[in-house]
Amino acid sequence: MPGTPPSGPAGASAEQSTDAFAPENFSRVALIQLMRLYDVQLALLSCMDPDKAQELVNMHEQGITFMPDPIFAMEAEEEQDGNQAE
Repeated sequence: MPGTPPSGPAGASAEQSTDAFAPENFSRVALIQLMRLYDVQLALLSCMDPDKAQELVNMHEQGITFMPDPIFAMEAEEEQDGNQAE
């Protein structure tokens, strides 16, 4: 049916919905999108004011903030780059 988003990979079971637009997946999809936005905002803050960004990261590590830890980490990316160079 035109305009209908795909429900997932061929052969996916009917019991497990992989449709991002399905009502039962809304909470999970919304959380992922909010976490992505939070990561982008933290990246922008690190460009504008690295000290404030570092302070926020430190707060996360100490458990002071209500938000989850940022998904993106420069250290993880640098480790991957280092492993690929070897």
